[in-house]
Amino acid sequence: MKKLKKFVLNDAKVLSRDELALVEGSICIDAVDNCTESTIGKACILSTSYDGTHSTVTLGTCMVKYTQVGSRILYDAFCG
Repeated sequence: MKKLKKFVLNDAKVLSRDELALVEGSICIDAVDNCTESTIGKACILSTSYDGTHSTVTLGTCMVKYTQVGSRILYDAFCG
C-alpha cells in the first residue's frame, strides 16, 4: 500500500478558466448573439434548442450583405 503525501491547501494554485478547461476536457467558445458590421467573421449563435434533457447551441459566422439603393449603400448583418 502506498503512503499518501500530505496535501497543504495554502500551497494550492487557483486555475485559470483556460487551465480548468484543459483539465476538464471542455472547450470555451466566445460567440456573439448579435452580428454587426464590426463583427464580420466572428463566431455567432445561429440557433439554440432544448430537448428536455440537453441544450444544443448551433454556431455560425457573422456575415454582412451589402445593397445599393440609389447613392446609398445599406448593409444587413446576419449569422449564417
